[in-house]
Amino acid sequence: MPKTDNQGVEWFSEEDLAQQKSCADELTFNSFVGRVGGLRLDTLHPSPEVQNADYIFPEDKVIIELKTLETEIGNTDQFREKMTVVNRRLWKKYGKTPLSLDPEVSAAYLKAFIELHRAPIARIVKKANAQIKSTKQNFGYDGYKGILLLINDGFRELPPRLMLATLGRILNGSCSSIRAVIYLTNHYVVIPGDEYGRIIWVPSYADAEGDGIVDFVNRLGKAWFDFCEEIGQPSDDRQAGPDISIDGSRAAGSKFPIT
Repeated sequence: MPKTDNQGVEWFSEEDLAQQKSCADELTFNSFVGRVGGLRLDTLHPSPEVQNADYIFPEDKVIIELKTLETEIGNTDQFREKMTVVNRRLWKKYGKTPLSLDPEVSAAYLKAFIELHRAPIARIVKKANAQIKSTKQNFGYDGYKGILLLINDGFRELPPRLMLATLGRILNGSCSSIRAVIYLTNHYVVIPGDEYGRIIWVPSYADAEGDGIVDFVNRLGKAWFDFCEEIGQPSDDRQAGPDISIDGSRAAGSKFPIT
């Protein structure tokens, strides 16, 4: 919970900000897509017998599959057991634990920590790729570009840069039906040096040259934050571009005093 100082100002920790929710969920996105030329795909193809993506934008020739990250992977017994194995391996190799703060040991620990998150995230991404591919093949949308909209709704173990790097590794050459990924947080993120807690929208592209997908994603991001403000999620500050410390991103922020 935020703490109140002598002047009555509430001060938030990073954990407090992570509990502050935005409006990024599937029901809200269902209401939003119509204003930017989109439709739920099941309104065009009711009760499909094949796996399909969530949204289609006919004018822009775009298909979007929405996935949500909710579970803290590190809270599972399986993950903890695997990290125990990592710690034993590091001790055997270096004679030290990560608590020693030895740079080499810390780097090896971080690499292993990220790698253990990659597999469960990869399963989500590859399922989205299969759904987009199936939609294109079975409903005649061969020329459409596929986008994965990945909403982070409570998964806070990997900060944005590590999350984006992990997604990049997963997508590198193995998910050809996904031409872009939009990483959208549903909780506020603290960016070093920024006075605002940010909701971030960060796109990554397989090949952004000349296919119009960048313009589409930028329009979609602006319209999304406009929509969130209209339905009761106002922001004190909005920025787009590399000036919010994550290249190519768009973000809205509320000014919370941060401890």
